[in-house]
Amino acid sequence: MRGRFSALERLPYDVVLMDVQMPELDGLDASRRICDRWPDTRPRIIAMTANALPEDREACFAAGMDDYVAKPIRSDALAEALRHVRQVGRDAMPAADDADGRLDGAALESLRELGGDDFLAEVIDTFLADVGILLATLHHALDEGDAAEVRRMAHTLKSNGATLGATEFAELCRELEHQAKDGRLEDAPGLVARIEEESRSLDQALGTLRPKATT
Repeated sequence: MRGRFSALERLPYDVVLMDVQMPELDGLDASRRICDRWPDTRPRIIAMTANALPEDREACFAAGMDDYVAKPIRSDALAEALRHVRQVGRDAMPAADDADGRLDGAALESLRELGGDDFLAEVIDTFLADVGILLATLHHALDEGDAAEVRRMAHTLKSNGATLGATEFAELCRELEHQAKDGRLEDAPGLVARIEEESRSLDQALGTLRPKATT
């Protein structure tokens, strides 16, 4: 995250879905950096978090976020948050049924209906940008025997996958989350390997849904 921010001259988005519980650089710090660097041209920042207490919401707004959606994401709440986001021009995205069978076409079409091709692209980009960091953090937590952190990473991966209709991926993460909740990590390495394998397949499937970069 730090490298991506330092390399960018501007953010080419009208909306950023910001996971508050990101590892390394959390969503609050990331939002502060965006606001500091692009005070006049920054995108609208929508917080996504499992923490739904009033003080959590206040912390998001204090960090410069514009809206707040609690996990698990409800379509009506997300649609309301997106009402204030400008639509920007992008190449048309392929039909959702081009996802190689890895993704639930109905879930993808629901995202498209909520915010159009631009929003669907944002959700895909966010998933792809975060999944590698989350998996690396998951590995570290597993090496340290930190069941609580394994559970947190599995929960975040599950939620992110479910948003895109990645049913198999989300189910594997849900199983890992439940095992970690019970403090059972003996089978976790095998589950993590399966999650990583599924994430590689998802990367290819999601790539078919992204518009070709304009030149």
